[in-house]
Amino acid sequence: MFRIYIKNLFANVITIILILMLASCSSISSVKKSSSASKNNEKAEKSDSSAAGKILAQPNFRISKKTASAYNAALKHMRAKNYDTAISEMQNVAKMDQRISGPWVNIGVAHKELGDIKKAKFAFEKALTINPKNPFALNQLAILKREEGAFDIAEKLYRQALSAYPDYQNAHLNLAILCDVYLKKIDCALGHYQEYLSLSGGQDKQVIAWMSQLKKQGG
Repeated sequence: MFRIYIKNLFANVITIILILMLASCSSISSVKKSSSASKNNEKAEKSDSSAAGKILAQPNFRISKKTASAYNAALKHMRAKNYDTAISEMQNVAKMDQRISGPWVNIGVAHKELGDIKKAKFAFEKALTINPKNPFALNQLAILKREEGAFDIAEKLYRQALSAYPDYQNAHLNLAILCDVYLKKIDCALGHYQEYLSLSGGQDKQVIAWMSQLKKQGG
C-alpha cells in the first residue's frame, strides 16, 4: 500500500504533463476563430488531456499497488492512442477503486478522441461526481460546454478549476480565450492571459500579441 496525495501531484504537474502526454506537450482542441484574428493567429484551448488522469484520488486515500499498476498499464494505451483498449482498462480500474476520478477523466478523453462527445461528457461528469474539485475534469467539461455555445457555464467551470488549482496554466489560458473571443470581456481576458504568461515563463509570443491587440481595442 502507498499514499498518493493530490497536492504532491499538483506540485509536479508539469513533470506529469511531459511524461504522460498523449501525443505532445498538451492536447489542443481547436476553437472558432475570432473575427479579429488572422488565419495564423487562431486561438485554441489547451486540454492537458493525459495529465488529467494522473490525479487518482482525493487527499488521504490509500491506493493499492494493484490498482496503481492497472492504472499505469491503461495509461500506456492512452499514450499509444489505443483508445478502445484504454477505455476498457480504465473502466476496470474504476471498478477496482470507486473513489478515484482519474480513470473517468481518461475515459472521457478517449471517447472525445474517438468522436463520441456524449460519452465523453458523461465520463467527465462522472469524474466530478467522485471528485468535484478535479481541475482537469472541470477543464475538459468546460471545453465541451464552450463548443456547445454554453459560454456562461464554461466560464463557471473554468473558474471552479482555478479555485481548486489556482496555478493551473491552461485553465487561465482557456478562460482568457473564452472571455476574449466569446464573452468579449476584455479585463477578464487580459487578466487571465497575464496569469498564464506569469505561470508559463512569459515566453508565449502569440499570447503576448493577443494581449497587445486587446489593449488597443480597450483604448
